[in-house]
Formats: sequence, C-alpha cells, structure tokens
Amino acid sequence: MNFISLLCYSSFIALGFSGWAIAGNFSGANAAWVGSVMVVGAGMIVPVLSAKKLLYQSPPGLLSILILVIASVVNAAAVHMYAGKVNLLKPVQTGITAGIFVATVSILMVVFGVLLDFLLNHKTISTSQMCGVGTAVLTIFLMSR
Repeated sequence: MNFISLLCYSSFIALGFSGWAIAGNFSGANAAWVGSVMVVGAGMIVPVLSAKKLLYQSPPGLLSILILVIASVVNAAAVHMYAGKVNLLKPVQTGITAGIFVATVSILMVVFGVLLDFLLNHKTISTSQMCGVGTAVLTIFLMSR
C-alpha cells in the first residue's frame, strides 16, 4: 500500500469513527439511541462486507474468540460512554464542544494504539512514535485551553 492509499483509507476510517458521534449530536437523538443505532448498523454491515472471509476461512481458536469478546465488551462500553458524552456536551455550559471531545478521543486512540501494540504484540516503539505520542499529549493540552 502506498502513502496515498494509506492516507485515503485512513481518512475514510477517521471520518467514520469521528463522524458518527458528531452526526449523533447533530441529530438531536438521546445518547442511548445514538449508540444503539450506530452499533446495530455496524453489526449488520460488517458481517456482510466480511462474508467471503467468514465463510471460506477457518474460524479462530477459543482463546482468540475469548480475547475478541473481551475487546468487544470494552468497545461496547466505550461506545456507550462516547455517545453519551458527545450528546451531553453543551459548549455554553462546559466550554467543551463535541468537536474538541471527538478530537481528544481520536488523539488518545493514536497514543493507545502505539502503547497497546507495544504491550500486546511486543512491537518496538520508535523514536518518531515516541515524539508522536509527546506531540499528541501536547495537542490535547493545547485544545483544553
């Protein structure tokens, strides 16, 4: 995959990950509806898009399934909290916009991505990644001002 392809894929994924919360806030629906509709929608689309691999590749082992179930439970709790927080943000009262909150979560995903890859997959953290994590922390600090 070349850099342009990587940037296009990443941009679409970032739009999807950050956009649903902003769209949920814009819709005026309550947090329970926003989170539930998004998860149900994803739950219907992902298996359809993955059907070929699901049908023609052997399933993972029991330990892999257990790891994925635990990760999905954590993800579900995070989606619930994310939808709820974005839905409750009122800039006049808190000074924090939905956009700042979504950006903060997105930046922290970068940080946790590097750290979890190091902890779980034993990937080395490069100097440039360490600088990126430091820059991410600085960005969060600046956005909170």
